[in-house]
Amino acid sequence: MATKDGAAERLKFARKKAGLTQEECADLIGVSIMTIRRWEWGERTPRVEELKRLAKALNVDVNELLNGPADTKARFEIIFNKELWEGEDIDMTGNLFSLLLSSDGHIGIKGANKFNSEDEIMDFCIKAAEEMQRAFRAQRERGALAGT
Repeated sequence: MATKDGAAERLKFARKKAGLTQEECADLIGVSIMTIRRWEWGERTPRVEELKRLAKALNVDVNELLNGPADTKARFEIIFNKELWEGEDIDMTGNLFSLLLSSDGHIGIKGANKFNSEDEIMDFCIKAAEEMQRAFRAQRERGALAGT
């Protein structure tokens, strides 16, 4: 739970949301208050068993502590420039992923960790394609697209 990925902040937020002080949280999971502070400062990382006890005490899922709250919607960005996409530092957390649709026929997906299977990715892409078609149709009808 390094500070740079926000896990330390998520732990602090979850603790406060549960209405617990650092001391109460420490007592519940069987660690020292200093251990809680170090976790919240991002200086130390809880072990797996500690994460499980934390999640139970804070009434959250372990995955939520590690990756943030589950979002029911996935966000994606479409990138048309292959070189930009290959050089881009893609956010691989949460519900954001990038879809490459380059003019030379390359197609790619990065950061789709929200999905548990290839089928889920395909279902999402189909729904996204339908939404894009509706959006393009609406833009074309109002004369906002070039060549229409």
